[in-house]
Amino acid sequence: MDHMEVSVLPDDLIVEILSRLPLKSFCRFKCVCKPWLAFSSDPNYRKKLPKIPTGLFCQYQDSDKKATKLLSQPRNVEKIDGALSFLPDHPQLELMDCCNGLVLCMRRSMDWSRRTITCHFIVCNPATREWTRLPDTRPYQEHAVFEAMLAFHPSCSPQFYV
Repeated sequence: MDHMEVSVLPDDLIVEILSRLPLKSFCRFKCVCKPWLAFSSDPNYRKKLPKIPTGLFCQYQDSDKKATKLLSQPRNVEKIDGALSFLPDHPQLELMDCCNGLVLCMRRSMDWSRRTITCHFIVCNPATREWTRLPDTRPYQEHAVFEAMLAFHPSCSPQFYV
């Protein structure tokens, strides 16, 4: 087998290889050569990595309540609370959308006298357990159709949009 110097490999291939390493290995391998060290210390490092899903959130009906679970969690990373139990009102939350590691959750509350519903939103990062509440919706009629989606791209802005 012919041997090839690392510097001959295209950057895209190096990114592809490095992105598949567990974090601990990557931290060790950044000492291999100056380009790898430069790549690892680049503040935009995460933007260069391909978006490879590492898990799948699943929400299902469990008896009389909804349950949320994270499936296919890799073994080489710190466990993520797939039940989102760190969130307030987590048993009543519905999983609405996710985007670039953030998850949009919603809880509905009914005003029986007015027959209106108000939605309460939380955006969270299950990996860091950080979360924030969003302003509640205005009350809307019980049979109205309501959709919510999350948009977030970390390379464009640290802000997210619902």
